[in-house]
This record gives sequence, C-alpha cells and structure tokens, in this order.
Amino acid sequence: MPQIGIRRGALALLASLTFACSFPGLPAAEEGWSTHSDSGRLAGRLTPESGAAVVGQFQIWILELRDASGVAVAGADLAITGGMPFHGHGLPTQPRVSEELAGGRYRIEGVKLNMYGDWVIEVVVQTATFRDRLRFDLAIDF
Repeated sequence: MPQIGIRRGALALLASLTFACSFPGLPAAEEGWSTHSDSGRLAGRLTPESGAAVVGQFQIWILELRDASGVAVAGADLAITGGMPFHGHGLPTQPRVSEELAGGRYRIEGVKLNMYGDWVIEVVVQTATFRDRLRFDLAIDF
C-alpha cells in the first residue's frame, strides 16, 4: 500500500510541475511576468505597479532587468512594443520609460490593455555593450 501512495504523490507532483512549466507567462499577481532575453544574456520581470493588470485603464508598470549573473542592468535604453498577435493588432498606447529606478528597475508609463486575452509585451534593451530583446507573454483573464 505505501508504494501506491508514493506513486500517486509522485504523479501529482509531476503533473503540477508540468502544468506550472507549461505556462511560464502566467504569474501570481504579485510576482509579475518573468522571461529571459533572446540571447539568454538578460532576465526580466514586468509587474504592474498596482500589483495587478487592469483592463481599460492607464497603468504604470515596473521592469526589472538583470544580467545572466544576476547583476542589475542600469543605464539601458528601452523601446517597448507589443500587442495581441491572435487579434492582429498592437498596443493601443505607446508605453515609455519615465524613470530609471535603483537596482536595474525602470518605471514604464502609458500601459493600457483595452481587452482581456493574450497579450505580448516586447522590450528592446540597448546598453553600451549589447542589444537584446525580451518577450513577455501575458494572459489577462477576468
């Protein structure tokens, strides 16, 4: 009997890990969305300043950038684009960096998602030594 319980527990753990790993763009609201850049040189985390993405309202979001060794990336120039690929349209606004904060964090103003669904936010990062791109896949549900 104990072996069956262990197997069921292991299967449940495997199923939960598989589910969690299948959807890397679905965060807990307070953690934001995390991703790695195309080259793997950067890690980024994107979080609404209020803690939750809100549809139909302008929001301020915070982008945190770290290099592959975990060091904060400061002094970067950022270009922000995105949209809803399945709907064939871009963002309804033009978000921009309004302030560089301490610790590799950047305040982004002008974020407005006008409907629920699957959104993509892309950030091109330019520093004195490299250029890279982060893609955040956001599933915004009711």
